[in-house]
Amino acid sequence: MTPIYEEALKLIEPKYKNGFREFTQTGEADQEFSSYLDNDSNAKKAVDMIFDARARAFEEFARGLRGESLDSKVGNKFS
Repeated sequence: MTPIYEEALKLIEPKYKNGFREFTQTGEADQEFSSYLDNDSNAKKAVDMIFDARARAFEEFARGLRGESLDSKVGNKFS
């Protein structure tokens, strides 16, 4: 498990952890988890954390395919 996933999972009530795993892996949710997600701000935050991390990973992957690096895009401020 990644550190971000572990942090996100801490925001999920224990009875919904399996639903969270299913939703973040497949995008599918049963009615009970959907209702929980609709009504719990921590659950929404946890899902956002996972999807934001995935979006950043895909962006970095795409840059790699194009031959760009994050440093060339924003400049290496640590050199």
